[in-house]
Amino acid sequence: MWLMWNDEVQVSVHSFNYYVILATVVVKSNNLQFGLVCIYGDPYHCNTSLIWDQVASFVYDNANMPIMCIGDMNKLLYDMDKNSANVNRTRMNAFRLMIKNCGLFDLGFNGPAYTSTNKRFSSKPTYERLDRCLVNAQWCNAYPVSNVYNMPLIHPISDHAPILLSTDGTTRKIRCSFKFENWWLKEKDFQTHAQTALNKTKKRNFSARTNHLAGALKIWCRKKKPLQDELKELEGKITKI
Repeated sequence: MWLMWNDEVQVSVHSFNYYVILATVVVKSNNLQFGLVCIYGDPYHCNTSLIWDQVASFVYDNANMPIMCIGDMNKLLYDMDKNSANVNRTRMNAFRLMIKNCGLFDLGFNGPAYTSTNKRFSSKPTYERLDRCLVNAQWCNAYPVSNVYNMPLIHPISDHAPILLSTDGTTRKIRCSFKFENWWLKEKDFQTHAQTALNKTKKRNFSARTNHLAGALKIWCRKKKPLQDELKELEGKITKI
């Protein structure tokens, strides 16, 4: 494994071996510090426990620090991480337990679903998602808009695809879908208001007319007295009887 960086960060490597690089990184622009774990999982699954013992010790020693663990884990986390049903569930469950014990979770991904292939394209190729990024809760507080991108596989250069972690994403405002409320039908002016909205769009197609109607009903609904207030008024009338 190679670990490279530029002048925007200060990196201190604590330990490294064939499978793991453990380091702390200081971002010079804001002086934010985080722990970095780079992993190349044992493809023969003989040293997996030893690898994660090192990771766990590093995470525990830096419990209050954002942690980012990235690399080729050589393990599956979910059934969907492979294009066949031939999944070793014992290894998968052990991997989940190790991640849980370290207080980490998977950031997910954007792009292609698989990051690795056995390159048996002439027979029956296997595709797997072995490369991923794991973080702790402190990382999410420090970088709430982190996105992982699975890049395309470049055959025949490598049997793995590179993955990219970006912390510069932007939040997107979720657009609420339109929901029709049954109580609208009991309002005296509902039919008139809905018919007026539809009459304004006679020359448009069905999709445009329904979108306009939905927008008009949202505006109309906001002008109505809140249902809780009406219930209180009704309760007051009942108690006076």
